[in-house]
Amino acid sequence: QGREMQIVPATLEGCVVRMSDAISYVGQDFEDAIRMGNE
Repeated sequence: QGREMQIVPATLEGCVVRMSDAISYVGQDFEDAIRMGNE
């Protein structure tokens, strides 16, 4: 209970999309952190 279900992509394309999404989120989080430090 209380755990998130990990969905594993079934295709190579799904894996690539999942990895690119993760990279995008990290970049956005980094930019947000920089903006918060400058305000």
